Amino acid sequence: MKVILIVLICFALSSCVPIPAFGNCAGQRSSWKTKTTVLKKYSTTRYQKGKRMLNEIQIVAATLYAECEGEPWAGKVMVGEVMAVRASERNQTLKTICLAPKQFTAWNDKTMAQMEAQVNAWEKQVNNQAWKDCKTIAAMICKAGYEVTSTANHYLNPKTANPKTVKKWKKEMTLVAVVGNHNFYRAK
Repeated sequence: MKVILIVLICFALSSCVPIPAFGNCAGQRSSWKTKTTVLKKYSTTRYQKGKRMLNEIQIVAATLYAECEGEPWAGKVMVGEVMAVRASERNQTLKTICLAPKQFTAWNDKTMAQMEAQVNAWEKQVNNQAWKDCKTIAAMICKAGYEVTSTANHYLNPKTANPKTVKKWKKEMTLVAVVGNHNFYRAK
């Protein structure tokens, strides 16, 4: 039943149907103008590393983009949901979740300075719709009061993951959804 619900939610999101739990800006209709307003409004919290600064939305967006750039909208939302579930379960910020060692491969071999340079490069790509989508999703899940709707707290791409990991996860976790190239799981 949960898998069907997640699939329906993901289908609705990919069809641009407004769903309040996914951050439709306090009930406003979803549009690019609304999404831009959300990005401006919630991009104020900054984290400093020396002279470099990335805000929480940029960190979450960079993690999303590096993890699932080529996925459909619903797949990106589900990866964002995993981040939000972990943050909620561990009572931590999304930034802490994203930057935790060995949690997201996007950060495993990158320094903050390298990721900041990459974010700056993505910001300059005006026609990069995947980056815009990741920023919009990041703004939604970083918004105070965001309600998590998925139970998934893990995901992987079975085509690229270590076969031993895939086998282990199938035994130790419950499959919640399959969206795009990713399988989403809940630890038992």
